[in-house]
Amino acid sequence: MAETVCAHDGRGALRAGRGRALTAVVAVLALGRFCGAESVPTSQTTRPVEATRPVEATRPVEATGSVGATGSVSATGPVKATGSVKATGSAESLVSDDQGRIVVRDVRKLLQQRVVKWFDFDERKRGNVESVPMYWRKHVAEGFPHYLEGRFDFEKGHEAPPSFYLGLTGGSLAYTYHAQDILVNAHSNYIITAWVRPDRLNHARAWVSTFYCDRNGQKLPGTERFSQPVGGLEAPAEWQEVSIRLPGGYEKARFIGLTVWAVQPAREPDTPETRHDIYRQDINAGAWFDDIRVTRLPRGSLTTGQEGNVFAVDQEPALHVEVSDPDGRDLAGRLEVFAADGRRLMTRPVAVASAGAAVVESFALASLAPGTYTARLTIHSGDLELSAYQVRFLRLPPSLNEPGWRNEGFGIVLGPDDYERPQATSRLIDLLRVAQAKVPVATPGIRSVEDPSTVAAISGLTEHFWQDRIGAVAVLGACGSRNDGGPLSRSDESWQSFLLSLAERPDAWRPYLIPPLARYASFVHCWQAGADEDECLAWNPRVAGGLKVFRQSLDELLPSSEMAIPWPILHQLRDKLSESKFVSVHIPNLVRSDVITRRVGDLKKSRGDGLWVTVEPLESSGYERLARLSDLAKRLIGAQAAGVEAIFVPSLWDVSRRSAAPEVEPREDYIVFRTIAELLSRTRPTGALYLGEGIHVEMFSRGKSAILALWDDRAPPEGRVLETYLGAAPEVVDLWGRAEALPRVGTNHRLRIGQVPTFVRGAEVWHLKLRASFALEPDQVESSIRLHERDVRFVNPRGTPISGLLRLQPPPGWEVRPVRIPFSLAAGQEFRAKVTLRFFTNEVAGQKRLLGEFLIDSDRTYEFVAQAPFELGLDDFEVHSFARIEGNNVIVHQTITHRAEKRIDIEGYVLAPGRARMVRMYRRIEPGQTINKQYVLENANLLRGRRIRVGLKEIHGPRLLNQIVTIQ
Repeated sequence: MAETVCAHDGRGALRAGRGRALTAVVAVLALGRFCGAESVPTSQTTRPVEATRPVEATRPVEATGSVGATGSVSATGPVKATGSVKATGSAESLVSDDQGRIVVRDVRKLLQQRVVKWFDFDERKRGNVESVPMYWRKHVAEGFPHYLEGRFDFEKGHEAPPSFYLGLTGGSLAYTYHAQDILVNAHSNYIITAWVRPDRLNHARAWVSTFYCDRNGQKLPGTERFSQPVGGLEAPAEWQEVSIRLPGGYEKARFIGLTVWAVQPAREPDTPETRHDIYRQDINAGAWFDDIRVTRLPRGSLTTGQEGNVFAVDQEPALHVEVSDPDGRDLAGRLEVFAADGRRLMTRPVAVASAGAAVVESFALASLAPGTYTARLTIHSGDLELSAYQVRFLRLPPSLNEPGWRNEGFGIVLGPDDYERPQATSRLIDLLRVAQAKVPVATPGIRSVEDPSTVAAISGLTEHFWQDRIGAVAVLGACGSRNDGGPLSRSDESWQSFLLSLAERPDAWRPYLIPPLARYASFVHCWQAGADEDECLAWNPRVAGGLKVFRQSLDELLPSSEMAIPWPILHQLRDKLSESKFVSVHIPNLVRSDVITRRVGDLKKSRGDGLWVTVEPLESSGYERLARLSDLAKRLIGAQAAGVEAIFVPSLWDVSRRSAAPEVEPREDYIVFRTIAELLSRTRPTGALYLGEGIHVEMFSRGKSAILALWDDRAPPEGRVLETYLGAAPEVVDLWGRAEALPRVGTNHRLRIGQVPTFVRGAEVWHLKLRASFALEPDQVESSIRLHERDVRFVNPRGTPISGLLRLQPPPGWEVRPVRIPFSLAAGQEFRAKVTLRFFTNEVAGQKRLLGEFLIDSDRTYEFVAQAPFELGLDDFEVHSFARIEGNNVIVHQTITHRAEKRIDIEGYVLAPGRARMVRMYRRIEPGQTINKQYVLENANLLRGRRIRVGLKEIHGPRLLNQIVTIQ
């Protein structure tokens, strides 16, 4: 028999009274709103707190947290509590208003129906005269000393004493409930809530865990869930509610088990201990536990029926829904479908079946356009939401290429979670049509412990890639961590240590390379020595010896295999990297998208061929949706513009564990990556293109057609309209792969450009290449007051002759001669003409642009504008200027480094609005000398936000340099 739902006194009254019961049930039912759901955003969620590890179990990894009436916490790690639900009203009703806020309805009835176990620890009246609660047995393991004992505390309790106290005097303490009376119903999920109060837990932490047991009372592997830890130097010494969701669906589950923990911090297993390590523990500390409740909730199922939750273009989307409850009374279900931007697209009622009569309902979604969607199933009692389930799914648009097309030059980097559903992983990669996949395999080393299921998953994936002509790259090293003792649980340092050991003792350590190399050799064409984020090869030159031994081992065992090494984007490539055919450059999301092309291009110049990049997208949280997707697109475009051989991204889907079996759900990044891979695969970068002020255009060619990537960071929300000629029949394609023909305006096309990148495909290559070839040579102009003679050049890339007129438009305030230049060119011929440039003395240094307006006569008349960028500055001077406010003054700093071969005299100056010109003399500056000067401007408030001119001028010479500094 299960223990009485509510502890009664001799007159049958609730021990803590109506208010206590109401508080508990409101909290439990509020938590029930997200049982089975991934998470509900909350503004109070804090950074995860590092927890200590129970010796017998794994680290707390899944928590639901305490919630307010409209919030929840992340289910991915230990978090701080965010408060609890406090009921404020009568105990007569409990409903949800339009905003989802919970008020009261029929509390006693809900208690009797849903709460299956309530530990209030008031056991004296039931005859328990022991010092600990009935059926709670002390946890015995290393680090849990026998001299520590739990006890009742008859003076403290959550709403009323007693409570269960676990006291610590060094060491850890835990108790597990062993009565086997919390029976499991196959048609239910469960929520466990508890109140915990820390007692001077500065270093130790307290939490609650729950798990399923089989018919013999043994814990079912993989079912244990942990609450968030309580305690810490800054944690309040008050009662805090913690909670855990326990999803159903385990066939062998018969009972629910509980454990309360008070655990000291401990050294991670398998890490070496040094004599300098200090492990702090709490003395005369502990934690109180009270009002632990196990609440039964309805169980639902919401699936798409597709592996990976992706519908291909030839599949009609549908959702399959099932809701069950042991009695099904007073319950109703509702299915909703939301677009990626949060718009609700559909609402349908769902029937609730009683036990033994479950029926699966299917809902067709043929009207959904290609895109990413979220379906949400909620189960209600009246107007009160008890449980919620959701699934994110995706409908693919038609392919932009012909059947059988392979997106060469693009690949996916798998992670440890992807091995849990290898069928879904392989299908998601197949639908992307990528040409390569990086597969992390076991870290070689003496501590490596191999999980058979993981090995089977890796073997199955690599064989599938081989059969599907996808190049598998086996990644050795620190490839992520689940801290479970498996082959992937390694730190970044372990791979470095292995390479160092391999260099020092190759004969002793080489055998540890053989198992992973031999196991996957049949299906792997390339081996990467280290995970993408591993930087040890860049900053520790001693590992090069181990890398050489690794290369020799490959040559001996797998002569035809290639080798790749990871490399951070912020490090210069070393010359001696000949052991590897490929260098994989890691681009973390901290690197801005607008510097990727230049930085990767510099690495490519020093490396040549065989350069890969791994692009890390922005985190899903913390960024506005379209801004995040736009940034991913710009990163991919920038990498392709650098001319790399392959672009990889980490897996673009999430593995959720809201039920017994993990589910794979694609993120919206998936469809964006697929669109860009289809558009840019097998293309060559042709360079930037000028279509208008502020418009970013990257051009790529594929055969006789071109693909343009366009965006304007300063465009208004509705975008900017551009009219230009782009070819015979160009199409515009958005990030979601939706293509449509560009409308015509006379002989031109009308194109709307916004902050989100769009693409134009099918543009004619010849006139775009002509625009891209338009240049000023040399492309640097010395900042001096004289005439500057340069060449204007462009090429006729067309297969037929062209003739026309070129009209030059210099930067504002400049003069150019001549202004109009006629031309006539044969096919493939280059045009060159001399021009002279002059600018005024107040011109600011930096990048400038010469525009060329073309009027071409050929098979028809073409009109377009091209740009020739150039730099205005001084080659033999390096000048840096900045200003800062100190008190009431503005301090302007000017640093000048002389690079010429002879001494020179110059004067520096500052010109601020409404102020007299300030001048400093720099006499007899020697070659290589650096000089710093300061200028002090009073009344800083009058200059805040204003722009000032900082410059220098050669004494007895024509050269000068102007810079603009904004005072912040």
